[in-house]
Amino acid sequence: MAKERYETGKTPELTFTECAGDIVIRGWMEPAVMIKGQHDAQEAAEALVVSATGSLKVWAPANAQVRLKSVSGDVVIKGITGAVQGSEISGDLVVKSGGDVQVGVLHGDLVARSLAGVLQLEQVMGDVTLRNVDSLQLGAVHGDLILRYVEGAVDVQRVMGDASLQTVNGDVTIHSGERDVNVSNLGGRLTVESVSGDVRLKGGLPAGKHRCVAQGDIVVRWPAHAPLSLLVTAPEVRNRLQLQDVVEKEGSFSGRIGDGETQLVLEAGGRVIVKELDGRDWETDFSGEWIGLGAGFTDMGVELAGLGQHISEEITERMTELSARMEEQFGADFTQKMADKAARRTEKAMQKAMRQAERMREKSGAWAPPPPPPPPSGRREKGNEPSTEEQVKILSMLEKGVISVEEAENLLRALEE
Repeated sequence: MAKERYETGKTPELTFTECAGDIVIRGWMEPAVMIKGQHDAQEAAEALVVSATGSLKVWAPANAQVRLKSVSGDVVIKGITGAVQGSEISGDLVVKSGGDVQVGVLHGDLVARSLAGVLQLEQVMGDVTLRNVDSLQLGAVHGDLILRYVEGAVDVQRVMGDASLQTVNGDVTIHSGERDVNVSNLGGRLTVESVSGDVRLKGGLPAGKHRCVAQGDIVVRWPAHAPLSLLVTAPEVRNRLQLQDVVEKEGSFSGRIGDGETQLVLEAGGRVIVKELDGRDWETDFSGEWIGLGAGFTDMGVELAGLGQHISEEITERMTELSARMEEQFGADFTQKMADKAARRTEKAMQKAMRQAERMREKSGAWAPPPPPPPPSGRREKGNEPSTEEQVKILSMLEKGVISVEEAENLLRALEE
């Protein structure tokens, strides 16, 4: 039987040639690698090659370099600042507080937070949810793409689901999209080469040329006094900005604000709507006119948003209490794994609700406040979302000893299938 602790130094190369289960890797300060789980290992100078027929829990120096050749389950990596490379991962990938990450094919979802390096993936079959990352290069994303707080550039070859990008300091390039693209608070150049759905832009853009092409509609909410040189090609243009030098012809429209150093080129198969950005955007309909449904509608929306927040807080409190008791019985690792899965499923449900609200808004001409912001996402088939109530019931059964740890894991996994 292989030993558990390997003295490797502070910067080892850690290679997993094959793993038939999940892998959890955490960084620590010791110059050694600790591996829990049945495995075979080959040692070399500051290097370790590992294979396993089941799941593994690994503690490695923070500066370790990790290579994953074939993993059949989920991968969780936390606190590893060295480079992470993966060839093929069959489950989900969660990376937190890391450096460079490069993966070939990921069959599940990607959730990453607080990465100081470049994130590169050739193909992701699920959703991508990122927060506080340095820069991003993605090939094909078959699910949704959600980005928040990116310091550098974002380059996406193709996204099949919806794309939502908020607060990106570098350039944003989306080469192809099958659904909608929503962007706000950008500090670099925006290029959306072609999307089948709609494009929505909120906020100004820096000086330079920006271009968006959509088969659907394009909606721009622009700061009233921000410089702008606007050039539109579309069957219908609705302008609510105070523009100078307006030239309007059949199928085209142009105008400017100030010096016009920020050039925005829009091409749409549907409508192009340009209007002023203010704090009441959520109260206006798709065409930019006031809803006109009265204060009762607004009050109802506020109450619903408050109810959603209240429910979210109640669930969080219940899960916190339950997790604390479970940690005493089953340990921190198992409890954290259950919490991560619950968080990913909860966000997926919340994101779906937000998309449904947006579509209803476009169809009905009314806008309702969105649900409260969700935590990181998980994969789930449409129309069959697991409820947090189901999650709590399973964990309660485990806590009371009605089911075993293995049975709880199987039940939670069944909710995802």
